[in-house]
Amino acid sequence: MAVHNGFQPAIELIASGALDVERLVSATLPLADHAEAIEKFRAGEGHKIHLSPTAR
Repeated sequence: MAVHNGFQPAIELIASGALDVERLVSATLPLADHAEAIEKFRAGEGHKIHLSPTAR
């Protein structure tokens, strides 16, 4: 469970580069490819798939 006190230290760790947050996202796909994102997730090919309306 997230607590209010945890956000600032997390932001500072991310800003300092101490946490490699790029590894948290498995893929970025256009919003139109939402069905492909679901297939990837179900196939175990990604756990955090970012759907973006501006991705190409």
